[in-house]
Amino acid sequence: MIIKISKRFGLCFALAAGIFSATQLQAQEWQNEIASDSNFFEIRKAFDQEFVAPEEEEDGDNEQFNRWAHIIGPRVADNNGKPFPPDIIYTEWKKFMSKPMPSVRGKNGSWSYAGPKTTPTRGGGNGRINCFEFDPTNTDIMWAGTPAGGLWKSMNGGKTWETNTDNLPNLGVTDILINPRNTDTMYIATGDGFGYSIGNGNFWGGTYSMGVLRSTDGGKTWAETGLNWKRNETRQIYKMVLQPNDPNTIYATTNTGIWKSVNAGKDWIMLIGGSGYKDLLFHPTKTGLLLATSSNSIIISTNFGETWKSSQILPQLPSMRGIVLAVAPGADSVMYALCCSSTNNGSVYKSEDYGFTWNQTPGFISTTFQGWYDLALGVSPKDPNQVIIGGLDIMKTYDGGQSWTTITDWYNWQFSNYVHADQRAVIYYPGSNDSFIVINDGGIFRTTTSGTTWSNIASNISVLQFYKIGSMPSNDGIIFGGAQDNGINRGKAGVWSQVMGADGMEVVASHQNPNVVYAASQNGNLQKSTNGGTNFFQYVAPTSGSWLTPVEMDMSDADMLYFGSKHLYRTLDGGKQWTDLTPTLNVGGDIT
Repeated sequence: MIIKISKRFGLCFALAAGIFSATQLQAQEWQNEIASDSNFFEIRKAFDQEFVAPEEEEDGDNEQFNRWAHIIGPRVADNNGKPFPPDIIYTEWKKFMSKPMPSVRGKNGSWSYAGPKTTPTRGGGNGRINCFEFDPTNTDIMWAGTPAGGLWKSMNGGKTWETNTDNLPNLGVTDILINPRNTDTMYIATGDGFGYSIGNGNFWGGTYSMGVLRSTDGGKTWAETGLNWKRNETRQIYKMVLQPNDPNTIYATTNTGIWKSVNAGKDWIMLIGGSGYKDLLFHPTKTGLLLATSSNSIIISTNFGETWKSSQILPQLPSMRGIVLAVAPGADSVMYALCCSSTNNGSVYKSEDYGFTWNQTPGFISTTFQGWYDLALGVSPKDPNQVIIGGLDIMKTYDGGQSWTTITDWYNWQFSNYVHADQRAVIYYPGSNDSFIVINDGGIFRTTTSGTTWSNIASNISVLQFYKIGSMPSNDGIIFGGAQDNGINRGKAGVWSQVMGADGMEVVASHQNPNVVYAASQNGNLQKSTNGGTNFFQYVAPTSGSWLTPVEMDMSDADMLYFGSKHLYRTLDGGKQWTDLTPTLNVGGDIT
């Protein structure tokens, strides 16, 4: 993930008129204080007044907000705190590309890709994967979409991958569709639909969508469809589905409503307006049956989306953060819904009448979820009682939700059941009970043993999102990089390994002792290595800091470091003792 912020939605049903609209709810008190014209600095102040200290749990609200603030802060004007135009980077890129190359690029520059070229060892990841699809006719052909690294393809079951989308006007991919009758025809939903917004929705911390793109040559080239936007329209697409038995008819959930095309994307009509609809599922055998979800409701249509009504869930779902759906291929009337509460707990509901009514399954679910971000659900093609759910970890039931077992360990990379945290989707191999794939913030993980053992098949997909990079002054062949949700990675002679977990941030290597390296994860968690960055065991931070806490080393004395938090700290002995250089400073925030 680039950064995370919760999105809470509620549905307001105008049933008498047969119309559904969605409005964003401000679930936390600090968000209630945000006016429609609030600027970034006012939002930052409101949050800081409620959250006085970093949270301890993985990816809690503090982490989510600070990821958002880190990406948005540099993108607002200094004085008014309003975001720069969303299309500013794309506009400048077009200007750059329109100029003759000698006039805008140096002739003597020499750049080469430093890595990682394969998955870093020691539990390292490849970066966030948003979506995954098998080719309908050959499971060795795989497609993966990323939030800011384009679309990737494997022809050999994940052994190697390649991409040709680096020059698309939008490198975010949220969903992929492939025509099962003609696999050369494909669609991608551009943008990062797993992003986040704050307050009035004008501050989106991800890649905006430019609409749906279509390929008719198996992904070699792409063209706009009728659903297309400019960046400054701040649109997002969350999910796309093809209508069974009519692959020219496409449906999509967006932050403006649910849309439909009956002519392979040429023209689109809006079925329902509103920003709250996320997941979308067409029943594979029940003609015309279509279901969509908001954060706390399921709506259902029996006539291809022409009219809708509320699906009955008992009990009703208050204060939910998200719902995803899955149908049991082996028993078409059976469906499951995985729901995430406002406290990040999960519950599974089961329907045995095609989704019209639901009942909660009794099994205890121990893993946690982020309903807008990591909420994954899959049902075995052979056994309607075998269900996989994914959040921070992955759990499995063999009895339709009566009981659940955790089958992965996101924390211990040495274990055979290690899978990176933050699951985004579960995809079974067609017709298999034991082989399936999950995608997450670390890559594409596959099991052929029903979850007993796993391997990351993202191999050479290179989409790590680095916050900071650094090098070893005494050896320019050693590179360090702090990456989003993939820790601190070290490249040495072209071989990369993860040397610290969490969200990797600043890295500073000593210019006097090649064995000494300082590295930080989020919120100023500064640690020291005395073996060249192989391990970090000494916690040396004077206090907590901002999401990306600045750390600087004196150019003359490598034992002298500066640490910026709400005050400026200095150490003269490599982190053993620190002095507050600004005890009277009160700027209302962290030094950046």
